[in-house]
Amino acid sequence: MERIFEMSTSLSDEQKIAVFRKMVDAWQDEQWRICADLLAPDGVLQSMMLEPVVGIMEFEGPHISVWREYHDRAQLLKAQNKTVDPHRN
Repeated sequence: MERIFEMSTSLSDEQKIAVFRKMVDAWQDEQWRICADLLAPDGVLQSMMLEPVVGIMEFEGPHISVWREYHDRAQLLKAQNKTVDPHRN
């Protein structure tokens, strides 16, 4: 694994943003090993990797321990070019 930062108890905001950008780039390039290496050993990734979301990230040293995204269902369906919500009758 490429080391991004030395192991520390906390990262600066700039370092967190760098990890986020590296994860997004690796995801878009389908570099799954890099994505996995950026997560903590028991890290949780709950993401759709779409633009109409708001997310929360938590770090464990230089690794992402939690990545959760929240979205407005109507905006998400629109972004997916869907007019009907498949989870509603």
